[in-house]
Amino acid sequence: MSLSGSKTPLLIVLGIACVPCIAVAHGATEQFIETELVPTRLFTADAETGAVLAINLPTGNVVARLSTPPFVMLLGLSPDRRHLFAMRGRNTDRDWITVIDTGFDPETRMMRGPHVARTILGDKPAGVIEGRLTTVDSRIAVFMEGTGELQVFTDNKFSTPESLSITTYALGAPDHYHYLETDRYLYVGHFRNGFLQILDRDDGREVGRIGNCAGLHGMGRDEATGRLFFACRADVLVVGTKGAESNREVARIAYPERRLGTLLQGKDRVLWGYDEGAMPSLYRLDAARQPYSFNALPVDSSIHQRVTADRSRLLVLTWSGELQVRDAWSGSLIRTVDIARPFAEDLKENTDKAVLPDIDTEGNRAYISLPHQGQIAEVDLDEGAVLRYFDTGGQPTRVVLLKATAGLDGIDIAASTQYRWYEPDDVQKGRKIYAIHCAGCHGGTGQGGPGWGQQRVQTADAAPPLNGTGHAYKHPLDDLLATISKGSPSSSVVGMPGFGELLSSKEQRTLVAYFQSFWPASVYAAWRIAESERHSDH
Repeated sequence: MSLSGSKTPLLIVLGIACVPCIAVAHGATEQFIETELVPTRLFTADAETGAVLAINLPTGNVVARLSTPPFVMLLGLSPDRRHLFAMRGRNTDRDWITVIDTGFDPETRMMRGPHVARTILGDKPAGVIEGRLTTVDSRIAVFMEGTGELQVFTDNKFSTPESLSITTYALGAPDHYHYLETDRYLYVGHFRNGFLQILDRDDGREVGRIGNCAGLHGMGRDEATGRLFFACRADVLVVGTKGAESNREVARIAYPERRLGTLLQGKDRVLWGYDEGAMPSLYRLDAARQPYSFNALPVDSSIHQRVTADRSRLLVLTWSGELQVRDAWSGSLIRTVDIARPFAEDLKENTDKAVLPDIDTEGNRAYISLPHQGQIAEVDLDEGAVLRYFDTGGQPTRVVLLKATAGLDGIDIAASTQYRWYEPDDVQKGRKIYAIHCAGCHGGTGQGGPGWGQQRVQTADAAPPLNGTGHAYKHPLDDLLATISKGSPSSSVVGMPGFGELLSSKEQRTLVAYFQSFWPASVYAAWRIAESERHSDH
């Protein structure tokens, strides 16, 4: 019988076909909270693929590889640390800015996974100083060097579908800009046109210009006097910002030899100058002494320089792969650290993409990208030792640290922490107990067993690290003490024994004091914040 002869078989077939439709419908799923305690998140740009990598510290886990239009030239973190701008190089006709949601929550200081929030089309975008975005009165600002504009974002709704609100300040002309801000004015240096443009910070209106500064590239300031320093091709221009000298040229400083390309803020009013080539010296300027003059400090030819976040140490990375740690006031050499193979002599960075190594710091740690090795080195500046290498692959270049323990006012809680819950005497007592009962599995300095991270099932040589690079910082003090007393979970094939019958409660606390003494300030600060929040909930 044909189907046209009867409708009944068709209805039956349709009815049967619909039964499985109901059976395979999606069921409900349980949602979980993605946030976690991460003291620091490191971002780096890969010059080989154009991706931006996110690495959680202290664990060293790569938590994301975010695709961006190749290739990244600049990485800049927003003041609230919620967004990271990846600005594309200038070898194409589409100058994209990739806005990355870092996953950081400023209120809770917890982290989610990072993701690309938005892509913005710019015109030769710029405006990053030492890994931080340019701002106008704490608002994110981006220079559009192709059109001669400064675009100020009046809100930070990058992770929403809403349109962005932007205020545009017209600059004197398209150029390459170098910029400083005070509480009343914006000082915009023009590289090619050779002048300093002064704008009213509130409305962008031009209030003055200072000329005769060809090749302006590099800037610094003296907080004590408010004076600003701009490196011109022939000399350094000094501009006043207070009283009768406000917005006026007050001095010119001659170079000892070659011109400068960059100025770094050192310690106690000292500025350090260098060029972007292989200049075998640094220029030291003590802004507390007048008349101003530079002193040349001989150093090995260097590929990158950086002053630590606390302004105490000057870091000089040489072409031979050596890191020189120097005093940021005097320039005297403190120690050297061999961290890498020599860099290629013909390595040169243009405006198409970043290719040079970079440095960012936190406390006594420096993180140095090594593009020619596909690694990032973590260096203990106090001990003068490489702690570990992160094998990122590719060619890691720009490095930006997001520090969860820094307060919204810019004060680093970790760096400002002057005390811990334990005393130095507790650490010394805990050291002896640790050596007897713990070092055999967890390592002499809490570095963990050799099989840590490699075994799916707990084994004797896979004891976790206790020095701040494992997961111990995620556990409250009560849980750490309970593990020492009762041992590890019974689900482990080779579990940790309990020491409750061997050690008094006070001795167990000294054990925690000892291995916490290895924790970097940022890790301890994150643990302390979480600990205080736990107690506030009760």
